[in-house]
Amino acid sequence: MSEQAKDIREMVIPLERCPRLYDHQTLGDAIDLFALSPSPEDPVDLHLLLVLDQQNNLVGRLSRTDILRGLVPSLLGMRRGGSTSSWSNIEDPHLTCLYEDHALAECGGNRTRSVRSLMRPVDFTLSADTHILEAIVVLHRHNTSCVPVIDNRVVIGLLRFEELFHAMCNTWCTLPQD
Repeated sequence: MSEQAKDIREMVIPLERCPRLYDHQTLGDAIDLFALSPSPEDPVDLHLLLVLDQQNNLVGRLSRTDILRGLVPSLLGMRRGGSTSSWSNIEDPHLTCLYEDHALAECGGNRTRSVRSLMRPVDFTLSADTHILEAIVVLHRHNTSCVPVIDNRVVIGLLRFEELFHAMCNTWCTLPQD
């Protein structure tokens, strides 16, 4: 076995560096978080926001698509309860421009909507002591690039596939020394 760390603990982006919001906050708040550009000192760019409750428990996740679905639900065809809108049944997406005025009005009115109704459940988490190879397989199986990491039943941060990729390519899969 190699001397490299075998678990994911060192690859986790600490919770303090992860964009997050509370379940009572609005879509406007979520948009503002996604609008923040990563700084050179802290170049973490995540594809989702963690959603916490008032006790700082992880209760969900929110993606850019979830936000758009909440801003203009009739455009993306996802309404609460699983019903679809008439826009999603349009055969030619070019025809959606006919609904521009309606979409703009709907979008502006929904910025104050709570993220609670739009967040998705956290499908799975990984333990901080998960082996790196297991983490790669699990993220691949779930077709996701980011997963919350738990230590002692508390969320400590996020693991991105990017960190796993770099660890494999630059640490584990190096050329053998002669």
